[in-house]
Amino acid sequence: MSELAKLLRSKREELGKTVKVVSQETKIRESSIVLMDKGEFHEMPSYLHAYGFIKQYAEYLGYDYEIQIKPLFDIEYPKVGNKVFGVKNGNNESNGSVKKVTSSDNVEFVEDTEEPVSNSNIIIISVIIGLLIVGAISYYVFYSLKNVSSTIEVVERDDVENMSIEYPSPTTNINTLLDETNNEAKYSRTETNISTPTSTNSTSRGIASQNEPIAAPTPKRLIFGFKEDCWVKYTSDDLPAVEYFGLPGQSKAVYFIDNFTLDIGNAAGLTVTYGRQTLDNFGRSGAVRRGLKYKLENDKLVLDVRR
Repeated sequence: MSELAKLLRSKREELGKTVKVVSQETKIRESSIVLMDKGEFHEMPSYLHAYGFIKQYAEYLGYDYEIQIKPLFDIEYPKVGNKVFGVKNGNNESNGSVKKVTSSDNVEFVEDTEEPVSNSNIIIISVIIGLLIVGAISYYVFYSLKNVSSTIEVVERDDVENMSIEYPSPTTNINTLLDETNNEAKYSRTETNISTPTSTNSTSRGIASQNEPIAAPTPKRLIFGFKEDCWVKYTSDDLPAVEYFGLPGQSKAVYFIDNFTLDIGNAAGLTVTYGRQTLDNFGRSGAVRRGLKYKLENDKLVLDVRR
């Protein structure tokens, strides 16, 4: 065993650190730590791997790398050439092969440099990348909010007469929609209690006049609430499907007569409210549900399993 390996391993054991613990705290793979403990630096993918890992390992153990470790490292594993990805053999000579490097080792590679990238450069690069990401997210959010009212729904009703329904804004607060629904229900019950004068002619026997218009069925309102980003495809009463994409906190009012079918892109992101009934158990986050057909029984939404 090399002197450097003995120094590293003895210090680790003195601190009572296992290879697994060191790996978890330094993010260096256990196999690489074992190689350093054995002094088999040539088995690492490249010179830069050995340099970076030993420096990080030594500083983690409390050594001053430049004073206590680097002189031994330069003697036992001298740098040969500048090829960052060149894999060294046992005699510290390049064998001309290239070994695939995994991202889990957290090593930053820069071609033809004398030393690994300094921490200050890494910090600067990280800050620049972070600013770019924040800027991209801010632009996306601004653009989405600006255009959501015009892009949130895609309606395909080429051959079907459009229903005279005014859809609220997709950013309508869910509580506002629930209050409107309750008020409509109260108004509907009041209307049904108003007595209708009976006719004294032949229709008094319960036979409707042939000229009396038949009342159209009243559309029933559903409220889609979005807890997470969620895509939903909504089909009511065999009409062409309508697609929505909602963001967390948004809601959408839709209508049906007898039944409706849902395809959900994120099962945990959607709630469906009808009156005082709320459905929110469509599945886990990220799950896709298709062909969920619901109908009314005793003024309650039930899943139609006989389709």
